[in-house]
Amino acid sequence: MSESAYFATVAVEGLVYHFDAPYSYKVPFELEPAAMPGCRVMVPFGNGNRKKQGLILSVKPLFEADNSVKLKSIHSVIDDEPLFTEEMLSLVAWLKENTFCTLFEAAKSMLPAGIGLNYVVTYMAEKLDEEEYNKLSFDEKRVFDYLKNGCKFVKQEKILSDLAIPAESKILEKLVKKSVLITNVDTKRKTGDLTVKNVRLAMSEADAEDLLSTLTPKQKSVVHLLIDIGGASVKEVCYFTGVTQAVISTLNKKGIVELFDSEIYRKPRYDTTAKSKASPELTDSQQKAYNELLGKYNSNEGAAYLLYGVTGSGKTQVFLKLIEDVVNDGKGVIVMVPEIALTPQTLGIFYSHFGDSVAVFHSALSAGERIDEWKRVKRGDAKIAIGTRSAVFAPFSNLGLIVIDEEQEHTYKSEMSPRYHARDVARFRCAYNNALLVLASATPSVETYTNAVSGRYGFVKLDKRYGKAVLPEVVTIDVSDTKGAISNELYNALEECLNNNKQAILLMNRRGFNTFATCGACKTVLTCPNCSISLTYHSANRRLMCHYCGHSQAHTDVCPECGEKAVSYAGFGTQRIEEELESIFPNARVLRMDADTTMARYSYQDKLSAFANGEYDILLGTQMVAKGLDFPRVTLVGIISIDHQLYNDDFRSSERAFDLLTQVIGRSGRGDYEGKAYIQTVLPENEIIELSAAQDYESFYETESIIRKSMVYPPYCDICSITFSSEQQNKSYLCAKSFFSLLKDAVTGEFDDVKINVMGPVQPRVSKISNKYRNVITIKCKNNKRFRQMMSGLIVSYMKNSDNTSANITVDINPLV
Repeated sequence: MSESAYFATVAVEGLVYHFDAPYSYKVPFELEPAAMPGCRVMVPFGNGNRKKQGLILSVKPLFEADNSVKLKSIHSVIDDEPLFTEEMLSLVAWLKENTFCTLFEAAKSMLPAGIGLNYVVTYMAEKLDEEEYNKLSFDEKRVFDYLKNGCKFVKQEKILSDLAIPAESKILEKLVKKSVLITNVDTKRKTGDLTVKNVRLAMSEADAEDLLSTLTPKQKSVVHLLIDIGGASVKEVCYFTGVTQAVISTLNKKGIVELFDSEIYRKPRYDTTAKSKASPELTDSQQKAYNELLGKYNSNEGAAYLLYGVTGSGKTQVFLKLIEDVVNDGKGVIVMVPEIALTPQTLGIFYSHFGDSVAVFHSALSAGERIDEWKRVKRGDAKIAIGTRSAVFAPFSNLGLIVIDEEQEHTYKSEMSPRYHARDVARFRCAYNNALLVLASATPSVETYTNAVSGRYGFVKLDKRYGKAVLPEVVTIDVSDTKGAISNELYNALEECLNNNKQAILLMNRRGFNTFATCGACKTVLTCPNCSISLTYHSANRRLMCHYCGHSQAHTDVCPECGEKAVSYAGFGTQRIEEELESIFPNARVLRMDADTTMARYSYQDKLSAFANGEYDILLGTQMVAKGLDFPRVTLVGIISIDHQLYNDDFRSSERAFDLLTQVIGRSGRGDYEGKAYIQTVLPENEIIELSAAQDYESFYETESIIRKSMVYPPYCDICSITFSSEQQNKSYLCAKSFFSLLKDAVTGEFDDVKINVMGPVQPRVSKISNKYRNVITIKCKNNKRFRQMMSGLIVSYMKNSDNTSANITVDINPLV
């Protein structure tokens, strides 16, 4: 056998951060054609050479390898072709450096879930002499005897099941270590390709015609059809000829036709029947914005632009026109929306313009649909990818444009490792491809607007609503003395709206029926046993539920502390508002949309389509109904309560409240009818409410940026949040103190050039989640390469200390929640 001439660097699955690095493996001669960068492989790892999945990052000549290390060899190559391009492999390294994840975690986040692998572990018996056999225990002999006569590998699950061995038993691994058994690990994709059985002629048309005289009438009809069309699915042939599959099977046995499988795509269920629309006609201000964006795209320099405009100003028409140019230029386009709720409406717009060249990416798809949409993009069958955060990884090989709609939304930031922001990934990809990044919003994040006005980003502005639409009149209602959730003023407005056969949207950004329960006798608040948060009562299932860990318990009026029958319920969420609306407007058709009513697949699409078709009069929901939606018959918006948003313990609370208010107000009066918006509050003179009512983002930004600058908050610094969680409260704090000491030593020693401001460790407001106590260190810093180098070294040092294993550590740069 020829000697290996190459070695590969491999990202190995399942490693902890302080062990993570590209590991070098020899490429066996017979695997050289298949072992390409971007392919997944199985490699031996550790002292026991346990098979692990890996990803080839690079392949190099063997003479470049470190001669002091004896290299192991790649066991097998899993993929027929690379899953990752050179760009995406570069992004793997970028994610590791910028989010402090492992290489394989970064790679895994970029692939659709169904393309992952299941491991199939099998065992076979070695040959033993009598002396070796007698040394085995009774249970070990049972396993050996079961396998010794088969001379083949048997699945682990079957061995355990047939011998009634507990799943947690380690007996098979022990027998492998004793060289009694040998093991093998194979891989199988979690979700396979969808195929259809096809049939075609197995000979020339002339030869087939010569055999017609020997065939039955039904067989002749099949051959005649295949001569005419060349080939079709078995189902189609049976449909058009009226024969059964048995006729086709007989022809196959005779060698006249042949059967073969072909892959078909699983398409998500979306309405693609909308008629094709012409390119949108732009107003003068839209045309000006479009011309500037197109000019920058054509420069092929790569850039980021803020497309800023009031709600309803027609930002979508501008980037639709721009997308047409990019697609016609032969390049790929990614369009991102913050909520799954916005995807169906966005898809409807894009399907009507671009047809089947649109692919969709979001978490509500089945595993098979996710894989197939990903493949459509990778193979060039789809030119536009639309979706939520994960769409930023759509595998275009020639990317021209990324649009992030409602760019300020916190849902673009991942809360799981790797903790990336889609905007940062989009900037990386656009820089790599010399592509254009367009950030669109009526209420851009303070960071993005700062970059725009400072010249770091380009800046285009739309300051008027599209067509005849005007901004709605806004009425602020003082509800200090109001009983119930709906004030008289909002009641009258709703009644008028319903009488005029128009629609209304009501925002209540809390789900459930009552938001907390307390005992009137001992004042105990009913809290989650796993989290330091109060329970919310849900009337639909009559249970108290925790919105953090999912714990639930039966509704009760008996206090668990003092035993008195004195528990009362207060506060209101969407369920209580729904009940009140049905009581005061018994003939109104109310649609509630929150996390409880949208758990089913396609629920977003079905509910929003029903509202758009006029099947409901009032749409009540949480923030998922506040942004991006466009319903021309909505003339009234009501904000039930916003006060709790104004004073959260977060420097972004004012920004979030302004954003939510401005966006939901903007849902009213977007068509030919004038709109109104009502804000219920006990703080009618609050500046944020006044600025939102006026849709005055510039004044809000001016005030907010002064506060941020004086307090040194983003965009005038970066925030690094380090969380320590443990089931033991004191361990969480002690591990945080241990890291703090390492940090102090670093900035007074090797990294004395890194300037930081450290707060903590302290317990956050919700100090316990899912039975894990948390302590947080917050660092104000400049997120540059030097800072990340210091943080990476500190994490490694912290994790190498066995005293710190009792607390998990997570590091998040610029967290949004």
